[in-house]
Amino acid sequence: MERKMKSGTLDEWIAWYERKTGDKFTIPKGHEIVYHERRGFATFKPAPESQMLFVLYVIGDGMFWYDLAEMIAHQNGLRYIATICTRNVDAYIRFWGYKVLKEWKNEEGQRRFLGIDSFGRYGTMTYRGKDSLTGKDTYMVIRYLVPGEKPKLE
Repeated sequence: MERKMKSGTLDEWIAWYERKTGDKFTIPKGHEIVYHERRGFATFKPAPESQMLFVLYVIGDGMFWYDLAEMIAHQNGLRYIATICTRNVDAYIRFWGYKVLKEWKNEEGQRRFLGIDSFGRYGTMTYRGKDSLTGKDTYMVIRYLVPGEKPKLE
């Protein structure tokens, strides 16, 4: 199996995702799929009532899709981006350049983080459970787009 795709049709990207993960891709209710032949695809769902943009799938160039998510959020007057981290959370925090300000552990040892990026924007990474296919820990990530807007946490 090809480790990384360089380009393809949407159907080819979906097939690559399914081979790589063993998961069956379905478009979540209310999400729109955005595709680029060299960058892959992602799904987006604006939720104006919570001022949030939900990004469920990101297949391909994660940095490209995050930049697009920020643009979509800003164009729609949204203040937050929500996504799920399915990889190692420590690597995720390093990749996105967060400085961890606080880490909590609950009674079961599951972790939660408050971080800040180089633009002064906060983010939270909260344990959400094991992935049903891989058995790996997953985290709900909320990225705050307004510099200095701090989450209200317990």
